Amino acid sequence: MTGVTTVRFAMGDEAFTDIGSGATEMPEPGEAIFIDDAGLVSARRWCWRRSAQSASGPDTTEVLATVEGHHDRASEDVAAALTDLQELPNRYATPAEMRSGIVDARTPAFLGLDG
Repeated sequence: MTGVTTVRFAMGDEAFTDIGSGATEMPEPGEAIFIDDAGLVSARRWCWRRSAQSASGPDTTEVLATVEGHHDRASEDVAAALTDLQELPNRYATPAEMRSGIVDARTPAFLGLDG
């Protein structure tokens, strides 16, 4: 991921590489996507479909974890999940740096570690 990751509706000309098949496809206009400053679509259909470029592996040095909620108490559940996502890496690893935030209608973008 490069710079800011923004959740927005696709225009339909963004490229997405499917994690399962490796096929490159275009999100449908109006579909919710996660896109960074370099134009990399890391997830689409909210975070249900992840891109090949966003998959982690042995050489991964940066991770973007997404949690979504669309129900009445979503803000509480997302906040609780964020607490877990902040505590667990410190318990089982030694992250050099962590940033967290909540993306919503008032704040549609998240500034990543290199942004």
